[in-house]
Amino acid sequence: MIIPFSLKRPTFCSLILLLAVLPLFLNACGRSSVIKKNPRLQHFTDKTRQLLAKTRGPLKFAKFVHANGDGLIDLVVLKETSEGPVVETWINRDEESFDVLDRTWKGAPSDRVTEMEIGDFNRDRTHEVVLMGEFSGDTRVKMLTNNGRGYYFEDVQKPLPSIKPTMDRMDVVDLDGDHNPDMLFYNSREDLSAEAAIRHPVQFLLNIGEGFFQDRTKLLWPLLPSGIAGAVYADYDNDRTLDVFLYYAQDKNVILMNNGLGQLTNTSGSNLPPLKNKAVHSDWADFDQDGDQDLIVLTRGISDSGREYEKELHYGLENNGQGYFTKRTLKFMPPFPVNGIYLLDGDGDEWPDMILLADRATYYLSGKGPWKYAIETKKRLPGNPPFREITFGDVNDDGYLDLLGITPQGQPHLWVTEF
Repeated sequence: MIIPFSLKRPTFCSLILLLAVLPLFLNACGRSSVIKKNPRLQHFTDKTRQLLAKTRGPLKFAKFVHANGDGLIDLVVLKETSEGPVVETWINRDEESFDVLDRTWKGAPSDRVTEMEIGDFNRDRTHEVVLMGEFSGDTRVKMLTNNGRGYYFEDVQKPLPSIKPTMDRMDVVDLDGDHNPDMLFYNSREDLSAEAAIRHPVQFLLNIGEGFFQDRTKLLWPLLPSGIAGAVYADYDNDRTLDVFLYYAQDKNVILMNNGLGQLTNTSGSNLPPLKNKAVHSDWADFDQDGDQDLIVLTRGISDSGREYEKELHYGLENNGQGYFTKRTLKFMPPFPVNGIYLLDGDGDEWPDMILLADRATYYLSGKGPWKYAIETKKRLPGNPPFREITFGDVNDDGYLDLLGITPQGQPHLWVTEF
């Protein structure tokens, strides 16, 4: 961020005014976000031992959250124990350490959690936690309300609508633009048996305020093919509302345009290239800085008609404006399977960088211009262990994203951005 004025001939009074205003400006924008960093010097430093010394793993899930009202990014984690799943809150003590709150949420021994998401469902500036899985009483989803201080509990006065047993994945996203996050559940399997005839492999719960939800699937969502591997939400047609890109494990992908009120229309036939793929993950960014959001899709295979060279596995979808995409070949992507892609401007140069998760290692590719990348893993990362998943947050409030990676064994690694 640039200070919005300059002093060609500074006077004594103007210098005094600048010195007085600058600390306030710095505090308002973050500790160092005003000062432009050199992108070439950006790197992550491993702060696991320093900041997580008071915590214990292994972890199944972790998310950066606002657990209390102090403005710092905290962590909520889920552990699997012999006595059942446990949700812990790790409070950020301002660059000193993360401390575990003494009170935790504990499930029953038979409970199994398959997904964990977060959202500020009651707009109190702290995050709630949503757990999906199998729970006692044939419950599929549990909502854990935050008391405003990082302690989570089940609020029996706010029951959720019943979730279909075929649903196995979930996302939290505000699709109607009212600043109340909604919940989308979907089925990642192809065969829904009797459910397949209904052609609704999704279930959409609309947040009507204060954390109360109504099932509005049939009203807002079109009929869709089954087998959704995942969803990516962005404003693809530049109408200031979130649209939905669905990637499929054994079929053509789907794009749904939002009318601004959360009602979605399937425009795949005109907006997407008609290629089949075995997609496993996707993420969006503006790769050519033309003001339109593009996509990268990771796959385990592309149909012969859509593949441009023999070993092509991953490809781009370039937005040509208003959400009309064409396939883009990405020869800088690795020719081997990649499990996850995370796009971020890690070095502050306005070009999206990417972190790739593979079975054997984690890789960092630095953005160098429109659809141009250089592998800079050794330069940017303190190591490259394989991660099962990554969550991002600004741990030290300096305006740059830090990350927490979880290995397949459940061990956390906290990496902080430095220049």
